[in-house]
Amino acid sequence: MDTTSQPDTGADDAPDTTTNSTVTCTHAPGSADGGAPGQWSTPAAASRQVMRTVFTDIYRNNTWGGLHSVSGPGSELAQTDRIIRALPALFRRFNIRSMLDIPCGDFHWMQWVDLAGVDYIGADIVPEIIDHNRTDRATRNVRFESLDLLHDPLPAVDLILCRDCLVHFDFDAIAHTLDNIRASGSRYLLTTTFTGDRTNSDISTGGWRPLALESPPFRWPPPLQIIQEGCHEKGGAYADKALALWRIEDIETAQPQRIDRGFDVADLVPRCRRR
Repeated sequence: MDTTSQPDTGADDAPDTTTNSTVTCTHAPGSADGGAPGQWSTPAAASRQVMRTVFTDIYRNNTWGGLHSVSGPGSELAQTDRIIRALPALFRRFNIRSMLDIPCGDFHWMQWVDLAGVDYIGADIVPEIIDHNRTDRATRNVRFESLDLLHDPLPAVDLILCRDCLVHFDFDAIAHTLDNIRASGSRYLLTTTFTGDRTNSDISTGGWRPLALESPPFRWPPPLQIIQEGCHEKGGAYADKALALWRIEDIETAQPQRIDRGFDVADLVPRCRRR
């Protein structure tokens, strides 16, 4: 295992729902129709639409309160400087020639990463973010696609970067995400983990908590490389936050046990603070 460390720089109410043979959402925050009823034929369709609506609302209102990035304080340059400097060496070491960054957000910090020789795909569930990125950020080797991490087929790439995402998912959504990532045929996963002595707890999708992916119920093997982010949010309470690299085939069976708790659209709505 290689550890990369460099000097540092610098609630919404849930919608009312009814679940029978179809799933009906009588109100979704930020919906274009102002909260008129919407109906979907399957739980997957409901999940996709509700999550897209919620995260579009977050994007439009800068709900997470980032000063320079609508993706939140964790995407500010002061919080990503170590990653920006460490990624090119990781690309070279593991022969990364193609990557999928999902969710890519507004590409605020990634634009400063040296992507020479890497075919980059940035993907997000929010169409407006993708439209903006295509207009202002796309280059010869940088393109953007609208994709749902849980439900859409993912392209086969050398590296999937999934930063600050699984921390918002319940255990079952994480398991489904891993199934989708494995089905892509990609080689490596670089994702957020916390390296301290932490206990993993389940949440409703849309909340947040630290995830220690080497601890139960995940028990992933030691990563190939760790990039310590040097996170100084909340007075250093999350100083053990890191990006860690695994071969996807090495985490084939290292996933939490699924628990069938039924489907509730309300579980998909982030309990996030509005400005």
